[in-house]
Amino acid sequence: MVNYVEKISYLTQQGMRRLTGPEGCPNCGHDGYETRDRKALVTELRDCTRCRLMYRYPTDPVEESVDFYQKDYEQGFTTDMPDDYALKRLTDSRFAGHEKDYAPLIALLGDLGVASGTRIFDFGCSWGFGSWQFTQAGYEVKSFEISRPRARYARENLSVDVIDDTDALAAATHLDGTFDLFFSNHVMEHVPSPSNAVATARRLLKPGGLLVAITPNGSLGYRAAAPESWHRFWGKVHPNMLNDTFWAREFADSSHFIGSLPHGRDQLSGWTAASGQVQDSQQGDQLICVARV
Repeated sequence: MVNYVEKISYLTQQGMRRLTGPEGCPNCGHDGYETRDRKALVTELRDCTRCRLMYRYPTDPVEESVDFYQKDYEQGFTTDMPDDYALKRLTDSRFAGHEKDYAPLIALLGDLGVASGTRIFDFGCSWGFGSWQFTQAGYEVKSFEISRPRARYARENLSVDVIDDTDALAAATHLDGTFDLFFSNHVMEHVPSPSNAVATARRLLKPGGLLVAITPNGSLGYRAAAPESWHRFWGKVHPNMLNDTFWAREFADSSHFIGSLPHGRDQLSGWTAASGQVQDSQQGDQLICVARV
């Protein structure tokens, strides 16, 4: 059900920020942009002409964004922490058949040659459902989650080894160069600066380590295929729209695969670092970037 009071408050806030807020790209600070879409007159989707991140304007202060994920962010099962009975049913079945069943993602990692025993950094683990499943599949997992309540739940109920503070993550230099895989599932569209998240990945990964990032598909190819779906992807909850152009620029000097799911799965399974730089069809509603860094 639409909360009209909340919606009106949000639109009023955005209208005020158009008068007083910063103009530059939240990812790189550049003030050049192309407008790709609009909503409710006061918000627009801008495409930075330098880094090619598409971002919602007006943007949110970083401190407010962090506070939002502590108190107000709700996204169905992604954020709803189950009670003891429901959690036991989920773990007993290993989430089989559930919307958060990671079996397809674990199979995808297998296609990429990510073997059991691999050390994974799960960036944005929410209350730990994915990290737990990775651990059950034989991976060694450490995680990050900005929501302290969800991180606490992950630690206390699923024994997930999780950091819940960005400053603590930055200070954890003992983790530098110790991971084989940096994994991010529907997180990069939320962070203030995806490029900063990539910089964290580069710091944490071993030489030749793998980054896998999955987001809603913000590519213009998907917009042409499914304009209504594309339009819904950005807004209050998703301040960023990741697209193939952004990822290609971010990893211009690295071997990478950029495609969509589920359509690009067959091509992705045959990709290796030796395959070079590959951009597949952009028809699926999820965008995946795999890069060897």
